[in-house]
Amino acid sequence: MLMRRVPLPKKRAMPRRNGGRVQHGRMKVNGRFPDKHVKEYWNSLERRCVVCGAGDTVIHHILARLPQKVRQRDHRFVVVLCATGCHNFGPDSVHMLGSEAAFQEATGIDLVAIAIENWSAFNG
Repeated sequence: MLMRRVPLPKKRAMPRRNGGRVQHGRMKVNGRFPDKHVKEYWNSLERRCVVCGAGDTVIHHILARLPQKVRQRDHRFVVVLCATGCHNFGPDSVHMLGSEAAFQEATGIDLVAIAIENWSAFNG
């Protein structure tokens, strides 16, 4: 038996806003990539680990839920940590312990407070 062809639906009369992307209220526009202001802030941070003072550093995004933020990760709230000992591979590193709260308990250094202080000092 032959199937009858159905015509394709017509195109929308009006194009979608934002080039076809849907913007949700809980997400920032292009929030995945840092903007120019955030990159300037990152460049202004001292490239020494806030815990041990080592020079081989990386930027650690604060993953704890901040009181004024809906999303968990934000490019503005970061701290500078040494790549091996305090960030990834050390026994008391942030990612080995699993959270900023466990890191604070082990080392006594509050990364969330440091990140908030750095961001507010940069914005004066």
